Amino acid sequence: MNNTSLQEGRVIHLPRKIMREVVSMKKFLSLCCAVLLLISMCINCAAADDLGLGSLTSLFRSEPTETFGVGEPAEVDGTVATLINVMESSGGGSNKPKSGNVFVLVEFSIKNKTKESVLLSSVMCFGCTCDDKTYIISTEALAVGMMNKKYQLDTAVEPGKTVTGVVGYEIPKNWKKLLITFSPEMMGNSVAFKVEK
Repeated sequence: MNNTSLQEGRVIHLPRKIMREVVSMKKFLSLCCAVLLLISMCINCAAADDLGLGSLTSLFRSEPTETFGVGEPAEVDGTVATLINVMESSGGGSNKPKSGNVFVLVEFSIKNKTKESVLLSSVMCFGCTCDDKTYIISTEALAVGMMNKKYQLDTAVEPGKTVTGVVGYEIPKNWKKLLITFSPEMMGNSVAFKVEK
């Protein structure tokens, strides 16, 4: 009788322990899936546009409160950003835009007025809307920029220092209005720069 009770006790307690482990494993796997989904969306930002979310970076930062033009300095979260120039390119070498499109390189000067280093990312700090449609960074446009000694804005800016570089996009050749947003911090404030053809 005691032997049977022990076996029954094992049968009763073992599934509960296993069930707790299964529930814990499901939570862990759900968390892993969520993280992998977020990473894949960051890698392929176009997926966010297809889902109607626009730029992923816009999910994390405030809407710009002011809009600036070429040559107008804009201060945001301890940095001063100035849109220096907008250049169009039909590509070079093996880097060509799709038919009907053009590469646009947008050159900025960024000054760090804080006491800490500011890390710039062309993907996370900048957003692009052209004629009310969201576009993502184009590595081909950035490659064309590098061929012309215009380097992308992926760097650390030390306190008191200024860097100059470009962000690049592939947009329709007949574009009318370009709006570039900049935020030095992922969840910080942002400013916008407007260029009209």
